[in-house]
Amino acid sequence: MVIKNLKLTNYRRFRHLELEFPENIIGILGSNGAGKTTIVEAIGWCLYGNRIRRTDKLDIRSQFAAATEASEVELIFSCGGNDYRLLRKLKGKNAAVEAAIYMNANTEPEAVQERGVNEFIESLLNLDYRSFFVSVFARQKDLAALSMFQPEERRKSIARLINIDAIDRSRVDVRVDRKGKLDTQSGIKTSIRDDKELKANKKELAAELEISQQRLKVLEQKLADCDTKFKATKAEYEKLSETRDQYHQILARIEKWTTLKAETEQRKTKQLEQIKNIEQAQQQEQQLKLMLKNYQEIQREKDRLDKASGKYFQLQAFQAEQKRLFSLVTKEQVLVTKLTEELKGFESFDKKLSELDQLINQMQQQRETVRRELSQNEGLIVNITAKGKETRQKNDKIEKLGPDSPCPVCTRPLKEHYQTVHANFQNELATLRKQYSQYEKTDHELKEKIQHLDNQLLNAQKDRDAVLQALEQRNAREKQLKQHRDTLEELNQNLETVNKNISNIGDVVYNEKQHKEVQKNYKELSAVRDRLLKIEENVSRLPDEKQELEQLEKALTDQTTEIEREQQQLKSLTFNEENYSELRKNMEIFQQQLESAKDENHAENQKELSIQKDLERIEQEIKTNQALKKQINQLKQEIVYLDALDYHLGLFRQELSGRIRPLIAARASELLHLTTQGRYTILELDEDYNIYLFDQTDKFPLIRFSGGEQDLANLCLRIAVSQVVAERAGRSQINFIVLDEIFGSQDEQRKELIMTALQRLFSQFRQIFIITHVESIKDGLPVIVLVEPISDMESRATMI
Repeated sequence: MVIKNLKLTNYRRFRHLELEFPENIIGILGSNGAGKTTIVEAIGWCLYGNRIRRTDKLDIRSQFAAATEASEVELIFSCGGNDYRLLRKLKGKNAAVEAAIYMNANTEPEAVQERGVNEFIESLLNLDYRSFFVSVFARQKDLAALSMFQPEERRKSIARLINIDAIDRSRVDVRVDRKGKLDTQSGIKTSIRDDKELKANKKELAAELEISQQRLKVLEQKLADCDTKFKATKAEYEKLSETRDQYHQILARIEKWTTLKAETEQRKTKQLEQIKNIEQAQQQEQQLKLMLKNYQEIQREKDRLDKASGKYFQLQAFQAEQKRLFSLVTKEQVLVTKLTEELKGFESFDKKLSELDQLINQMQQQRETVRRELSQNEGLIVNITAKGKETRQKNDKIEKLGPDSPCPVCTRPLKEHYQTVHANFQNELATLRKQYSQYEKTDHELKEKIQHLDNQLLNAQKDRDAVLQALEQRNAREKQLKQHRDTLEELNQNLETVNKNISNIGDVVYNEKQHKEVQKNYKELSAVRDRLLKIEENVSRLPDEKQELEQLEKALTDQTTEIEREQQQLKSLTFNEENYSELRKNMEIFQQQLESAKDENHAENQKELSIQKDLERIEQEIKTNQALKKQINQLKQEIVYLDALDYHLGLFRQELSGRIRPLIAARASELLHLTTQGRYTILELDEDYNIYLFDQTDKFPLIRFSGGEQDLANLCLRIAVSQVVAERAGRSQINFIVLDEIFGSQDEQRKELIMTALQRLFSQFRQIFIITHVESIKDGLPVIVLVEPISDMESRATMI
């Protein structure tokens, strides 16, 4: 297998990268963290998918890529005389995997989807992902680990590298399987019951079943006898119940007619009394008619007085309202006059407010003018103060240094000009002090003027507030005046209406005493009239009442006849309540006996079913015992086979390890001879894979040699392991190897020797990838891929 082309899109630190790899030694150079290992990792990920990644698959997508963008690797390689193009993508937020592989120029893929492509690659290279990784990749940390491990750890590490640990895992699986079968066998043995006990139980249950079946026949006969007696008694009881129902129906009808007869007799008594009362009322009818002779005349007088009374009391109410309204009108007129006089005192306040506003505006303008003058004067004071401070510093400086002080203008020594310059500084300071005093005086005067204007403004503002308060009072008075005028107008309108109503009523003649006397007479005569009307109504009903009395007498005769007929029919029935109760009691006894027989029969049936189920269970347990014994015999045979398999796997591991260790040592010796120019020619491994080197003819442990020599020996051993793994996997297709940071502890001479040895390895590996950050080997590399970071998250790679 030879790598031809690699293309990355949004893969870790690379946004877009495409590299063509020749058949040569290819150095991948760059600083730590730039992404050197990422390029080689992308080859492994494209071939074997997520199983070979070093982080979570979501981290494969570049940090700068959006969640909707795909992370993609395309690899072109040759293998077995054919060219292959392999594509693998991560798409979407959940990083779903898509994969496809094409052979030569075919447009139809050889395999698709992650599982299909993985199986095709393993079949093509004859390597699973673990064997591929071990045989192709050699890293500095793996080399150091080989010498730092304890013997047991080293054996396990080498076993993992050359895949012997697969035999160990198989032996563990065999032993786990054997233990599981032993546990199953033990559990089955505890489940097996004694055959003799089961057969004895079966015989005992068969005897119980025979006894139960005989007893069941007796109970069934008893049940049939009880059923016959119950049915006969029940038929007789039902017939007598029909006679009893007829008997009680007749009694109910007799009771009904008797009740009706009693009610009819009561109604007849009341009817006779009512007829008697009507005949007595006939005698009072003429007397009451004489008393009502003047009734209509008194009624007309009452109606006339009722009308006069309404007008009289209405007139009194209007007159009282007239008096009340007149009083309110007088009160409102007084208030309106008072408020009108008060408002005359507020007429000059509008003019006064205008004058105060004008005065305040003038004083504010004057104050602003004075404030600006004060600000200008304070600026002059600041300038003079700064100038005086500067002049004072210059004067103090020349006084301190004397005639040797530098000139403030030309910086040359003053010498004979010292007194003149010093006098000039003194005169300038005196002038500044005088100006400062003048400006200070002006500042004080301006501040006093501002304070005076502020006091005047405050007084004017107080006067203005007083005027505004007076104007608010005037507005309140005007509002009150309007309300009272509106109220006065409304009262005058109401008074005019009341006067008009009084005029419309006019004079009213009304005697309240006479009205009450007429009302009393009318009430007494009305009661007499009502009594007369009731008597007349009762007298008119007298014929109807007599007719109803005749109907009640006829109904009494009919009801008596019905009672006598029902009593005669009752005597014709031959029914005795005591005989009926005795028959019902006997029927209930026979029914209880029948239910008891049914219960006994059901219980015996259930007992028979239970015995039959127990017999079936015993027979099933006998069959289960036979099956379990057969299963135990089968498990014993399987355990024997597993013991034999464990033993032979152990022998196979021992023999394979004994063959591979010398082969690895021989391959490592060849590489060591190349890299040391014949200084060291033999590398030997003991059973713990401890490394020994022969110096001349003497054998020494690896710890005796320098750190660089130890790393070199570990490198040769690691490459030898890759060669042996590749040979054992039968993969002549793999023609490249990756060496990651293998120059860590080597001096310059040793680095050159390693590079020379790698060039000689080119006969076995058509491509050798060297990942390193060591710049000194750059000149010895025929092909270089330079990896450089261009930001915190992104890198680029260039083929040199």
